[in-house]
Amino acid sequence: MKLLLQSEIGALALHFRDYIRNKYGVELKLQQTEQGDRLYIEEDNPYFADILQESEQFLQNPFDPRYEQASWQAGDIGVYQPKQKSGLFLVNFWQQYCPPFTLFISLVCIGLYVLALFIGDEPIFLAMHYPAYYDEEWQIWRYVSHSLVHLSLPHLLLNLTFWIYLGHIIEKNLGWVRLCVLYLSFALFSGIAQNWADGPAFFGLSGVVYGLIGYALVLDRFAKQSWFILPSGFSLMIVVGLISGFVAPLVGINVGNAAHISGLIVGLIAGVVELCYQRLKATSMT
Repeated sequence: MKLLLQSEIGALALHFRDYIRNKYGVELKLQQTEQGDRLYIEEDNPYFADILQESEQFLQNPFDPRYEQASWQAGDIGVYQPKQKSGLFLVNFWQQYCPPFTLFISLVCIGLYVLALFIGDEPIFLAMHYPAYYDEEWQIWRYVSHSLVHLSLPHLLLNLTFWIYLGHIIEKNLGWVRLCVLYLSFALFSGIAQNWADGPAFFGLSGVVYGLIGYALVLDRFAKQSWFILPSGFSLMIVVGLISGFVAPLVGINVGNAAHISGLIVGLIAGVVELCYQRLKATSMT
């Protein structure tokens, strides 16, 4: 059996299954897991090559109307709209979009921001900033804790939007350990770069976010099976974001450009490593 695709949006996997059933008369095997719905095909199927190509086209545009139409024709559309009790909406939302580690980092960032409103910024900054003195170099948490502190509400909300969207996809598909390693790596290397460029007076999750963006860009562009559904023009948006970081000081806004750029570079490297690992794993399974 060969894995064709995996989708955390169950309806998408069902749409593709019905599309293949209608077009080729082939019944794909559906497996439901905590990480999402998976579709498999027998490797000796006479339409194996054609269906494999179909899966690649599907991953490039999973919301093409032809796939949903296939489900309407199959008469299974009622399966895709299960009714839920309204009281469970919030619980279902957190389970879907904030698995444990994604939620943990989000809550720490929010908690520190709220705490600073009550006790002031200075105690938070002094406890969490990047090592600035010799005796602080041995305080290991400082090499990543700077990423958890935010200087304004817009700063916090923008970073958490990207963190929750990209982080929850990685955690649900690869596990919390992988996301934790990525978070620590991006926070560490972006912090080193920003400290080297401008000193230790910097805070925010931006370096980590740019790392996740680089990681997602590689997998979305080159992986045969990508969990990310990035909009067209996403790469251009990131370039514009980086350029605006150099323009911002002209209007009195300080931006951690070194953290952004280094985070993106490390993220791209991590994406390439992940891509190589996936292909090596797929080769060993065939």
